[in-house]
Amino acid sequence: MAKTFSLAVYAITIHTYGNKNDRQVLSDFNNGQDFLEYMDTMITSWKQDVARGDQHVPVNTDAEPNAQQGNAYRLSRKPDGTYHLYRRGRYLSGIIESGDYGTQEDGVDISTGELKFQKGAGEALMKPFYFMFYIPENSNIGFLLIEKISNYGIMTVLNNAILKFYQASPSDGLYTLRIAPLSIDALVQRKMQTLRYEAKKIELRKVTKDDLSISRISGNTINNEGISTTITYNIGINQYMRISEFLNWIRNKRNDANTLYVIEEDLSCSDIAITVKIDGQDKVLSLQDVQSLGMSMDISTNVVLGPNRYPTYSFVDGKANELISFIQQQFNVR
Repeated sequence: MAKTFSLAVYAITIHTYGNKNDRQVLSDFNNGQDFLEYMDTMITSWKQDVARGDQHVPVNTDAEPNAQQGNAYRLSRKPDGTYHLYRRGRYLSGIIESGDYGTQEDGVDISTGELKFQKGAGEALMKPFYFMFYIPENSNIGFLLIEKISNYGIMTVLNNAILKFYQASPSDGLYTLRIAPLSIDALVQRKMQTLRYEAKKIELRKVTKDDLSISRISGNTINNEGISTTITYNIGINQYMRISEFLNWIRNKRNDANTLYVIEEDLSCSDIAITVKIDGQDKVLSLQDVQSLGMSMDISTNVVLGPNRYPTYSFVDGKANELISFIQQQFNVR
């Protein structure tokens, strides 16, 4: 299978410990702390030790200290000895190399099957992954973009490293850091248009409405306890409904506790599912499934590869800036 390349999107927030609603400004929290400076300091420390050269790899492992398996990572170095680390205003981007160690594999010639090398358990094959931190000035939300190569990525490694670094900062204990996947509206719309998502059925699940309770329509012969109501809207033969407008409307119907969709004052439901036609086949998507379409942007088309046969920094950085423009429009940040 050919490699695919994409950029995953994450939201970064910091809130007062014990109060999720008290979000802090990431560029100026806890008496002048700047989250972007935190990340600059952390990643700069991953530069390879000049004396030891390529042997220097900071090791991350969630297992016991003497575990024989884990992940190595470091900041990528260019042939001229400088590093793929770039600070521009409220942006910090670069390339982090990452690879697993702890297993032994043979490297063979794909044409002849001849053994060419053997990777030892104490060695790691390092893949290059682009990253970008975008922490707008005076904003209570920041953004992290990370390259994925097919099913490989560095989110787990990077997230663990960020949390470890943050826990050693003067802000830990006072403020809680959270990094979570983020859906970008423009990406949802783009993918729906590409896949031609057209609704054939809409279901409102676990509906709350007194007029529809089973006790009422059964003349109180059946108790409501343990019984939920689903309302189904079937769209006629040869008729389809484009769902983008519906999704834009329904997202604003979420209640303050983020637990229900309040359609009208006396009508709410806990989930909404949409049956769509994809390549002639019916597929049921929850609203969460639809939103997940916006959590990454595919960049495989016309990808520019470097000598290592991975996307060049310049190519991925250009795609990242395109994605940033969608983020700025959706969140009204600059």
